[in-house]
Amino acid sequence: MYIYYTVTLPNGYAWINGVIFRGTYEYSAPLPKFNDLGVASPLLIQLPNGTLMMTWFAVPHGNYGLNNLTVILQGSVLEPNGTWGGPVFNITNNGVALSVTSDGKYLYIIWEPELNLNYTNTELLVTSLTGQLITAMQLPNATALNGALNGNVAIQLLNGTYAVVNVFSRNIEPYIGYSDVGFVNGLFYAFSNDTLTIVNGTSKIEIQTPSEAYAWPSIINGKLLVIAYRPSTLSIYAWNGTALLSINNYTMPNFVIAKPTYSNGFIYITTLTRVMNNSDPTADLWNIILYASSIMPSAPTVSATIPPPSSYLYLRVIAPSYADWMIYSDASDNWYANYTGVGSVVFGPAYVGGPGTTVMFNVTGLGNCPSPSITYEPSNTLSLGYGPNYETVIINCEPMMNVALNITSGGGIIAIINEPGLGQRQLILNGPTTENLELPINTTITIYTWPYTGYTLSGIYVNGTEINYVMNMYGAYVYKVMVNSNQIIMINFNAK
Repeated sequence: MYIYYTVTLPNGYAWINGVIFRGTYEYSAPLPKFNDLGVASPLLIQLPNGTLMMTWFAVPHGNYGLNNLTVILQGSVLEPNGTWGGPVFNITNNGVALSVTSDGKYLYIIWEPELNLNYTNTELLVTSLTGQLITAMQLPNATALNGALNGNVAIQLLNGTYAVVNVFSRNIEPYIGYSDVGFVNGLFYAFSNDTLTIVNGTSKIEIQTPSEAYAWPSIINGKLLVIAYRPSTLSIYAWNGTALLSINNYTMPNFVIAKPTYSNGFIYITTLTRVMNNSDPTADLWNIILYASSIMPSAPTVSATIPPPSSYLYLRVIAPSYADWMIYSDASDNWYANYTGVGSVVFGPAYVGGPGTTVMFNVTGLGNCPSPSITYEPSNTLSLGYGPNYETVIINCEPMMNVALNITSGGGIIAIINEPGLGQRQLILNGPTTENLELPINTTITIYTWPYTGYTLSGIYVNGTEINYVMNMYGAYVYKVMVNSNQIIMINFNAK
């Protein structure tokens, strides 16, 4: 069980520490290779292959004021040996990242181009887990995120209200009068006036809580628990299908937040309380509550599976392994996305809109792809139906060939390389040397060869066959080669 948290260093900067729990034993946790002025707000994400990833906010080294503060989002992946040995990578590179959450598929980020305490320029960014931008939308007054699921993200606004935004359809559903709204463990929940509403796919239950100020559901070892708080008291309940069963109560003054997690027979509840310290009024105290799940009252198993929406999209790109590309897609409901990659890639599912939504696809960028041809199947315009929808983009390029230029001692060459669809470039080589090239088929190479003083050209060979050449007015031996297969070009010089 990994738990990471923010601390304040003696110099006033924020930093991240962590602990590992194995049962009731506590150990120091490894840390990523932080390399910034300050780091804060760690978020652990379990990747589809079970590996842990951490994101955090970082202030790069520099001199800052409110007018030029930069806060970026960074990430790292836990290595199989239990260390954060991989490189730290940037998910955002500029501006101010304010909040982040994830559903294990995407990262959802509240971001603004520069610090604005009025939150008038905030945007919601959606990226891949490696930071590739998928879509973005203007979302003024957004201040924090509270969980996400399948493209739906819970957002807290500046006025204290909540909304759920579908980042692909751009639909915004307001929740006014609720003290908390969010996603957790595959469940949607909303709490208002002692009523906790939980939505699990198409099923919805409403649980009456005993005069609590806040309440959150959680799936712990397949059971539905409710963590609730009223002034100075944190309570744990189990839902038996008809009523809440009290498990335990804890005295917790100045409580701020609680996050439950299950591992190996124990429930770990991480709580944050505000320490009333005159010398440091912002000091926080993290507490870990351990509870043996074996003494929980009997409660039915709850499925956290959410059925997919009525319509969703898969994009398949088929391209040579050496070709890089960008595909822009937009829909009739104002959804849009930029897809980038190298070679063949499959994206999805994307929740673009309901049946009848029209989606268009356009290859807007290509690299390392001579003489390209592009095919859209079934076409570059797709009308979504119920269930899964598939679009395939096929990118064909001229095949690539391996060409080796071998030059012996005694001379040099200038090679003019004309690649179809990619233009002309020049290569200068002096022997003895070997240059390996990867060129598209039908590339033309014009080679100008000069022997050094005291040497003569004894022969030019392509795949072992001697070829003819001519001498120009400048004393260079000139010959042209058409690349139509893998080739070895040998230029031999001999001493006179």
